[in-house]
Amino acid sequence: MVYELIPGLGTTQLSLVAIFVIFVIFIIITKKIIKTIISAIGIGIISAVFPFVMNIVFGFSIPTDINTILLFILLGLGLYFLYILGKVIYTVLGFAEKSAKVIAYPITAISKSKKKEMEKKIEKLVREGEEKERAEKKAKKKKLKLKEVEDREEDAVEENKDEDEIVYEDEDEEEKK
Repeated sequence: MVYELIPGLGTTQLSLVAIFVIFVIFIIITKKIIKTIISAIGIGIISAVFPFVMNIVFGFSIPTDINTILLFILLGLGLYFLYILGKVIYTVLGFAEKSAKVIAYPITAISKSKKKEMEKKIEKLVREGEEKERAEKKAKKKKLKLKEVEDREEDAVEENKDEDEIVYEDEDEEEKK
């Protein structure tokens, strides 16, 4: 096995896993370094060609001596490494943001649950207010209906009085005859 080939390495399963993890990390880091070096070489070549392209294509009169070419190579590599630095900072800040969200999750979960509780209480109060308004409207309608019934009864009583008076007047007239 692999751990038998490496002297001083224990035969535990944990050490084998640790070696595997370190190996994978080594491959990823090496790949990124090689990619960065190849990109830097490409940026250096492009930067060295820049004064010639500007002179030929656009008609500028940029000197093409070794000092100018080295200046553009260093300028291009400097800008490229600033770009890499910005990219690293952006990645680290993104990781820090995600870590902060994980760490702050219990606090945000508590505040979200309190917010939901408050929203439920508000909804309950609103519903109770709406129910109270409906009950008041029903009570008003009942009062209006009762008042209408009472008015009708009063009208009916008044009509009966008028009819009774008419009947009595007719009877009086008949008695007189």
